[in-house]
Amino acid sequence: MGEDGKLRLGIKNSYGFCRLDRYMDGFDKFEVEYLGAEDMTGAETSINALIATATDMVNKEVLTTQEAKDGLNAAIESANKAVSEGLTLEVYNEQVAGLNAAIKAGQEAIDAATALEKRNDNHNDKLTSVGERKL
Repeated sequence: MGEDGKLRLGIKNSYGFCRLDRYMDGFDKFEVEYLGAEDMTGAETSINALIATATDMVNKEVLTTQEAKDGLNAAIESANKAVSEGLTLEVYNEQVAGLNAAIKAGQEAIDAATALEKRNDNHNDKLTSVGERKL
């Protein structure tokens, strides 16, 4: 349940895709079991997925800024510690926010490095090209 008080359920069909003219999933009766705020097993799965995403990003060769690497490493270390010590809802929310911020900063650093490399390549092409040009 989110902080807004809304419960969101995700349902995946067995085909991996949905074509309204061929497949239809129906739900006649289903139950939602509330395990209580203390049961954070689903939260652990979710935070571990974010940790894996952050770890993959920090290991990318295109991530060149030390600031982004340090931010990701700190968020990963903090989240791993929180998971090992046991999550509470408050700690979970803090760790998710920290991981998401570090992942966003990492992606911005990757995007900036990619743009700079592209600009550099374009500049090199202009300097090394041969042919007639009108000035």
